[in-house]
Amino acid sequence: MKVGVLIPSSAPERGGAYSFEWRIFDELLNQTHSDLEFVWIRKSAGMPLDPRIRPEACLDLEGQLGNRWINSLDIRLNRLRRTFNPDRMELTRRERNLTSLLRSRMDLLWSLTPTPLSTRLPFVCPVWDLQHRLQPFMPEFTEGLEWELRERYHWATYPKAAGLFVGTERGAQELKQFYGIDRSRICINPFPTPRLDADAVQASVEAVLKKYGLERGYIYYPAQFWPHKNHYNLLLALHYLHKQNYPLTLVLTGSDKGRLQKIKGLSDSLGLGDTVRILGFVPEPDVNALYQGALLLCFPSLFGPDNIPPLEAMANRCPAAVADVPGARDQLKDAAIYFDPTSPSSIAYAVSQIHDDSCLRQTLIAAGITLSDGLTVQNYVQTAVNYINGLAPLLNNQL
Repeated sequence: MKVGVLIPSSAPERGGAYSFEWRIFDELLNQTHSDLEFVWIRKSAGMPLDPRIRPEACLDLEGQLGNRWINSLDIRLNRLRRTFNPDRMELTRRERNLTSLLRSRMDLLWSLTPTPLSTRLPFVCPVWDLQHRLQPFMPEFTEGLEWELRERYHWATYPKAAGLFVGTERGAQELKQFYGIDRSRICINPFPTPRLDADAVQASVEAVLKKYGLERGYIYYPAQFWPHKNHYNLLLALHYLHKQNYPLTLVLTGSDKGRLQKIKGLSDSLGLGDTVRILGFVPEPDVNALYQGALLLCFPSLFGPDNIPPLEAMANRCPAAVADVPGARDQLKDAAIYFDPTSPSSIAYAVSQIHDDSCLRQTLIAAGITLSDGLTVQNYVQTAVNYINGLAPLLNNQL
């Protein structure tokens, strides 16, 4: 079977999305799957080509369609901004050309993100979250037409998929509930943990801590500054801890998504001063070192059920306290302690438990190692490959 895979073009500033996409892409290049023949899709000729990709196995869209081509996703999103009108449902010339080109080179598209290049031929893709349905009141969704665009896009995409990958049973339940997807087209494929040379990271910890002026034993939270990341309650929890004689430092890393100034303002109003260290975006090697220098990861994000930072923390031997959102226990099991993310006192209590109980800390580290060691990117890719191979009898019948 010929399977098309779009070469990633996302930047590190996208955080977990970048890490997820590139990790799987790298594993696909490292492995040989005898039943699958990959066609690597490159949007632009200016994109560098990994030396592991044979040029004859690469489809250059810009070279085939011209440098002004518009991918079908952009077309669909633009169309969905309009009021539904059956007269506007015909394919544009560029969309027809893209569909024809893809069909001539591959049997199926494997999208590494929830936004497949086209839905005009069989495709599989992951679904990361459906939080706009569960928390539609969040600012991320109420500003502009974000909620409407997500909802229309999901309806136009997921019901047409040959297969959807979710990390937990909770994710599968949400797809069935919100979009009526038959369970046979949903594959539970847990998020993989990153490859990590723990010894190499450990050797760099002191240098990284010195670089950022930190000492070991801080609370760490790597997250872009979105409202749903819940920095607000985490700062209130830190304030509560200080009043309870826990003079801990909180280290925050991540790109600003419009919330950073409000977070700084809250920190100042609470008098937290230098105990809140906001480092901005930092490269992945530094993130791994920051995990290893931390007392714990505190992850109060309101969204789920699948999240990458707790897995990264566990791979780095860093105990994790995480928000008890639906599906979190399905993903992390007994390798974390859980708290109510809407309650600063609950967050603070979880932190104090790890701070005060060295046996609990070591138990969490051991459980995290066991969990993260089992969630390899190799297993993720093999599960996806097995699912795709199972589609072959159906796809081979297409004329």
